[in-house]
Amino acid sequence: MGQPTSTDTFETVLERGRSQLSVAKEEYSEIEGTNSVPDRVVEALVGLEQELDELDQTLEVTEADIELAEETVQRVAILSRILSALGERQRTVVEADVNRLDYHLSGIAELVREHNLEQDVEPDVTDLERRLSMLQTLVDSDRHEQVESNDRVSPGKLDTSIRQLDGWLETRIPNSARATRYLDIGTKLLDDIHDSLSELGEKNDERTAHATDLRSIKDKRTDVEELLESGLEDRAANTARVALEGCLELHLLTASARAEQLVATELASTVEEYELIVDSDISQCVERGHAETLLAEVTDAIESEVEQSTGQRLRQLLLEHDGSVMRTAAATDFDIPTIMDHLTQLHADGQLADVTVDFNG
Repeated sequence: MGQPTSTDTFETVLERGRSQLSVAKEEYSEIEGTNSVPDRVVEALVGLEQELDELDQTLEVTEADIELAEETVQRVAILSRILSALGERQRTVVEADVNRLDYHLSGIAELVREHNLEQDVEPDVTDLERRLSMLQTLVDSDRHEQVESNDRVSPGKLDTSIRQLDGWLETRIPNSARATRYLDIGTKLLDDIHDSLSELGEKNDERTAHATDLRSIKDKRTDVEELLESGLEDRAANTARVALEGCLELHLLTASARAEQLVATELASTVEEYELIVDSDISQCVERGHAETLLAEVTDAIESEVEQSTGQRLRQLLLEHDGSVMRTAAATDFDIPTIMDHLTQLHADGQLADVTVDFNG
């Protein structure tokens, strides 16, 4: 069997790029339409697809073409990692939302059943559990994006219904039972809250930002127990309800902070693995959970490399077309103004010394 030719190697590289681009597109499709993906990342995805298409038009493959293709494929891999990290952020937040609803609804539903109120309760408990089950099924089948986009069963609507149910129970269930149940729900939420905080970087402001609120919640929970022992059940139920609201809010905030931390960690790993040039201190960004800073830095790095790669690609195309700007434009997706812009930069960089540019032929 003969040795692979330059064309064979080139096609193998491009095929790898197309495969990785397909993965990146799949990642994007799962979070498309959310606030998770910055416009610049979407633009990079479109730009890299165009790069692969332009490379695919190469007729006479050189080592320089193979090198350009390898660089493009690497950028596709980096972009795929970015989109994967953003997808993980979305999944982390969605799962926390569904878990929070589960803790809340399960506790309230137990109250309903313990006091035989299933037939009279409004809204219907079974219907709320069915709606929650639908959200859990979406999460379990890795369709997190549908949790956010589902109009029929959204976390926000379900949360509103659970609160309506809780309000309906206020005058129908003994205060002591409600206070105890609120404490039980809060315990589960606090476990998650502490888990989220423990995963944050050492210098992440979110580690201490909620210290006061946490202390207040724990003090209220202690007050509830003392009020119950003193027979002040009405005050105990009201105080427990306030503490539970605090737990629900903190659960949301800390889950979001944990999701950001995961993105920061993954982007830092991407920077190090691909040796990207960025301005920020990577380790500091991770310790502080500065995901947005790293996201901007990595996107800048990709855009810078895309710009350089496009210039190099144009240089190769000019060589293939004997320096003719008109023939290069006719054979590619480059228009004349774009070619002229890149020629100006290539000339400034001293990269046109071996190219005789012809503007007429």
